[in-house]
Amino acid sequence: MAASMDLFEACTLVAPPSTKALDVYLAALFRTLPQALGRRLTMHPVQCQEISFDEAWLLQVINRFEANDLDSVSFLLKRRIPHVYNRPLVFLLRGVCDNLIAKTTAA
Repeated sequence: MAASMDLFEACTLVAPPSTKALDVYLAALFRTLPQALGRRLTMHPVQCQEISFDEAWLLQVINRFEANDLDSVSFLLKRRIPHVYNRPLVFLLRGVCDNLIAKTTAA
């Protein structure tokens, strides 16, 4: 049986697009990616000129999601993520992308 989750936290995860929803999806994504990858993420500070492989991969996945190129998304995920984690990651990535699009169109 899965661990329980606070009802308000669960509602926030599926709330309509907002800055808070984007933050929740991003936090969930970054907190769970190490489990799916089987190791810690390599992320550089914002001011760093370099980009890690993990950062480049994640940006590419999000870019392909926004372009609705689901074949590429599937390929990118299958290359690094065990199949059992694909569905929950797709859910989180879709939430990130939907909220990013909503945020940019609202601005």
